[in-house]
Amino acid sequence: MAKLKIRRSNFKDKIYVLSDIHMGTNAPTVLYRRDFHEPYLIAAINYIINNASNVEMVVLLGDIFDFGYTHQKKTLQHLMIY
Repeated sequence: MAKLKIRRSNFKDKIYVLSDIHMGTNAPTVLYRRDFHEPYLIAAINYIINNASNVEMVVLLGDIFDFGYTHQKKTLQHLMIY
């Protein structure tokens, strides 16, 4: 069986996944709260940028943007278990 030779100087070994951020308007029905969530998101993005030499890819998964509106209280009532 042949062995795989990897040149470590060019080897990028990190894959970062950002998932279900739900950025949108600041409406009460949107789960993303800019004042609370944004500092964490910026820190994550800055970390990825600062370590770009080891990053193979960044995957954006799920609902990154969320402009849909629901009646949150009504939706949560459907999820409640009695």
